Amino acid sequence: MAEATVVTVPRERTTPNKRFDRSAKRQRRLVPLAPRAPAPGQAWRWALRMRRLCTAISLATTLVSSGASAAENQVFMGPGYAFGVSAPDGWVGEKPDFAPVLFHPSRFSGDVSPVVIYVRPVSKAEVGAATPAQLNAIDLKGMRAQWPQIRSGKAGELHVRSKEKVPTYNFSGGRYFERVAYVDHPKAITVIVLSAETKENFSSSVAAFEHVVSSYQWLPELASTK
Repeated sequence: MAEATVVTVPRERTTPNKRFDRSAKRQRRLVPLAPRAPAPGQAWRWALRMRRLCTAISLATTLVSSGASAAENQVFMGPGYAFGVSAPDGWVGEKPDFAPVLFHPSRFSGDVSPVVIYVRPVSKAEVGAATPAQLNAIDLKGMRAQWPQIRSGKAGELHVRSKEKVPTYNFSGGRYFERVAYVDHPKAITVIVLSAETKENFSSSVAAFEHVVSSYQWLPELASTK
């Protein structure tokens, strides 16, 4: 029976208040995820810290039931969430501080890649959003604090592995070209974000973004409560 790689993501030691802090040199958008302030020294700190892949468990029945081999997906588990997702061809994954996984083209390292895709579940209670549309509005408000001209509009719908439709939104007029899929769950919303430095990088990476979205599977039975 095929096995999926399982990555257990511990609860953060600090209380980050940002969705994506690219680095001190390369600032991407900083979107508030909760009303409380970030811990001292954290607001402009972003460091990729590779975590060794750990304990593989058999999830073939769960993943194959949705029409794909379990070997295609890595499973990421943490406080209040568990999901499976796979890297696009030619892309690799790393573990940043702000999300369970970030993908980038294999010819770059994560800290200098001109385009990335990351996946992050956020608690509805923490962020104060009950729906994807509400979270999109919170994202837009947070980014306008940095880029007043930024705007967001519906880009259409995609399907996750379960065939559920999820809305996607474009963000333009700021420092980066972005598309975000918002996957709604009972207590959380998972954001799958394509973020590119140029329009060309963005356009050439849309297919990779759609692959990540289509591979995404929520696995609540594996979610940690600790």
